[in-house]
Amino acid sequence: MGNEKLHIGSIVQRAFNQSSLTKSDFARKIGINSQNLNRHFENEDWSVIKLIKAGKALEHDFSYLFELDGFKRVEQPKIILQIEVKEDNMKEVAKLITNKELYQVVKSEK
Repeated sequence: MGNEKLHIGSIVQRAFNQSSLTKSDFARKIGINSQNLNRHFENEDWSVIKLIKAGKALEHDFSYLFELDGFKRVEQPKIILQIEVKEDNMKEVAKLITNKELYQVVKSEK
């Protein structure tokens, strides 16, 4: 991420401002009182747990904040799936791929 100073509260606040959540909904989802939300936005240092909760609530990926200079990012391994399908089943398989149902099955195996 570099050596620049990070202000996590401001970064989360920008993501919140782009969301459709109300302050009370967002505060509840990250486990704080809504009256204290502005104070949390002013705080440059957030716990990792609270940042993860904020990311989930806002559907925002804050993982880029954890990138460190000089470290290589570990990529998730990819698997190439090769299957043999009988000709009678080709249309059904093509339909699953087109409807992205196969992708959902593969993705859900985490």
